[in-house]
Amino acid sequence: MLNKKVLPEFQEFLLSRRLVQEKHLSYYAHWVSKFLFFSNKNQKLTDELKIEAFMNELKDQDKINDWQVRLHKLSAISGQHSA
Repeated sequence: MLNKKVLPEFQEFLLSRRLVQEKHLSYYAHWVSKFLFFSNKNQKLTDELKIEAFMNELKDQDKINDWQVRLHKLSAISGQHSA
């Protein structure tokens, strides 16, 4: 479901290209927005190090399950290789 408050253009892009099912749009937008915020605070790091540091920060948060961190890391890695 489209959440117009979180990266609406990104969500429209994903939907228009059929990259994500509509029911998962807000989930993807949420995590991308979190990474973008983190990335902007850590501009001196390479993209690869940003991803690694972001994953480590997620691991340190009690609210995030280990499987979620592994899933996001796999997504980030596959996204890097497809670009």
